[in-house]
Amino acid sequence: MSSLHISILFTLLTIIIADNKTFYFTKSNYELWCQENILSNSLFLYPNRIPIGIYRTSNIKSVTYYLIDDNNNGLFQIKTKRLADFYFLIINITRPFDINREYQDVYTLRIEANIVTTQENLTEQTEVRLYVADSNDNDGVFDMDIYEQNYTQIIDIGQSLIQFHASDADEIQHAQIFYELASSLNETFSLHPYTGELYLISKENLKSTYEFDIYAYDRYRKRLVDNNMKTKTHVKLNFNQINFLNNNLNETFQTIFNQTIQYEKLITTYDIEINERKSFHLLNIHQPIITINIKNFNEKFFEIFLLKNSSLNTKNLFIYNNNIYLNKYLIEEYNLQLFICFNHGYECQYIKYRYIPLIDFNYYQFHFKTIKKIYLDENLPVDSFITHIKIDYNQISYQQSLIINYKLLNDDIYYQFYINSKTGILRLAERLEYRIYTLDIQANIHLFNRRYSIETTIEIHVREINKYRPIFRNNTPTDLFQLPYQFEAYDYDQNKQTNGRITYHLWNCYNNCPFHIDPNNGILNLKKNQENFDRNIIYYLRIIVFDWGQPISFQSNLDIRIDLSSRLSKRSLQRTRAYSRRWRKKPTSLLLTTTSTTTMITELSKYFRFLYGQQ
Repeated sequence: MSSLHISILFTLLTIIIADNKTFYFTKSNYELWCQENILSNSLFLYPNRIPIGIYRTSNIKSVTYYLIDDNNNGLFQIKTKRLADFYFLIINITRPFDINREYQDVYTLRIEANIVTTQENLTEQTEVRLYVADSNDNDGVFDMDIYEQNYTQIIDIGQSLIQFHASDADEIQHAQIFYELASSLNETFSLHPYTGELYLISKENLKSTYEFDIYAYDRYRKRLVDNNMKTKTHVKLNFNQINFLNNNLNETFQTIFNQTIQYEKLITTYDIEINERKSFHLLNIHQPIITINIKNFNEKFFEIFLLKNSSLNTKNLFIYNNNIYLNKYLIEEYNLQLFICFNHGYECQYIKYRYIPLIDFNYYQFHFKTIKKIYLDENLPVDSFITHIKIDYNQISYQQSLIINYKLLNDDIYYQFYINSKTGILRLAERLEYRIYTLDIQANIHLFNRRYSIETTIEIHVREINKYRPIFRNNTPTDLFQLPYQFEAYDYDQNKQTNGRITYHLWNCYNNCPFHIDPNNGILNLKKNQENFDRNIIYYLRIIVFDWGQPISFQSNLDIRIDLSSRLSKRSLQRTRAYSRRWRKKPTSLLLTTTSTTTMITELSKYFRFLYGQQ
């Protein structure tokens, strides 16, 4: 038994069994996606290949879908559409511009199906969750309308003065902000365009007060088009800091713990030695990470203070005698600004030190989380979510500053994809082709001012969508006078296992049909048993050619006429050609002007019958 016979038998058994059972939806619940602020009222993305609705069986007369518990003020309209053997559930959005992810990102619809059968009426229910995908429809907004900052401590060149922050209500890929200085202060200040940090790059002719504006753009829109959609905040900076270089010193300084310490004299006399312990772990956290010694210092007592302009994470340190300890187990870099005071605070010496501990990346076991083969449909919309690339690791505190940047290594070859460098979300950038994509992904790990990279490879298999209908050849005749005859059809789909696989079928030839068509090669012939065949009858048949495409199959029809009368069938093909030559020699008055192959064959048939009748 061929695979086609087995498939047909399985389908018939399924229909017979389904006729005697309760009717169910194809799934108990469905998940759909739609874009916010869409122009179409029925633009949905189906994440799977399972149709929404109920299959039709022989005892079903009709199926109608209804929306129950409508809590969305008529935002959705439910319709029923029958195609072939399936009742499709259609969801229309009555007010497309009311779909806004920032207000509501998911809708839950309860659907009831009213099924009319030959025996009784039945009802079935299902649930549809409609997720709203983000569009880039929001601009950045600063946290504050006015930023004002006073500086009373020493400021180094390249030091971060203030960090501006603007937020966007869109999702991550549409919420990236680009910062820009509104005034020409590029010789004094530098603004990082991505982080919003403002740096001092020159102290020449430094004024006591600066006022200027900062702009925030949507980075995605800024890249695509030259637009003026931006937000603005006002900045006021006041500089009254201590100038350590000129020794114009005040008599107090402030520690990072907001303590105010008095002193009388700033010195640079002593040779200060700093000993550090590069590596530490949970077992030796009680030991100091830094020990400070003073060379050629006769007295044993001196005090150590952390100044306010030290890095903020130095608040996790504490000082005891001449040692500095960790207060929390955090592997971080520390920028220390120290005041070491002698003689009960009479003299103080300034020193700065950068502490960078060693790190063994093998200890943390960085690795990619397992990603299985990914299967996508070739009609997947641009910007659709594909997968989430994640890094797994061990023994890292959530408070440690771990930065992971993801990169698509072969994006110059596979421009159809892009990956968010911060989140690792892989999305579609261009339309897909029916093929297999192999993506090389790199993760750059930045931990404690050290960098480490790992790579992985993922496969994306693109499934072809059935786009083309099988078509008969243009020269296919519709009148046949001898058998066998081979019909030929073609399909432009590439996948010849499903979408491009063609099968032939006789549609209106049922019980005791004397004809048979090979479903694979399209050869039409008489059956071996010709008890039901009458040569004097003209047969009108319909040839159906269909493909095995997913998610829907297409078909084409061809109506043919078969005339296998005895007088014509007794003559061979060679003799028929001879009569054709005699036909061409007859007077032109016997010829009828034809405009198609079908009409010409009909006229030739009449002429052959005329010739046979004369003999």
